[in-house]
Amino acid sequence: MQEFGDWQYWFTYVFLNDLKQPQMEQTDINKLTNELALALIYLSAWKEKGDEVCRAWKGYDFTVLDELKEQGLIDFSYKAKSLYLSEEGEEKAKQLVEKFKQIV
Repeated sequence: MQEFGDWQYWFTYVFLNDLKQPQMEQTDINKLTNELALALIYLSAWKEKGDEVCRAWKGYDFTVLDELKEQGLIDFSYKAKSLYLSEEGEEKAKQLVEKFKQIV
């Protein structure tokens, strides 16, 4: 059993209890956490003048950010305070936002 200090567990626990979903495996919890983070990154992103990419602040757990980076959905420098969404990441984020709109 996870401790409630683990933000991934707590966030997912609250989210799933609101939806009255059955117990999930840890891999499913990680996937949902990554999907929610990607959707939130997209929703808080901006495009700078003359820039085609969506940028967002790196205010998320680096485990999640590293996994999203490995999947090619986002990219960032460890020195910078912001990240950017790849074209694939932006498209997937749009799909996830629509998916979560239907659930909530």
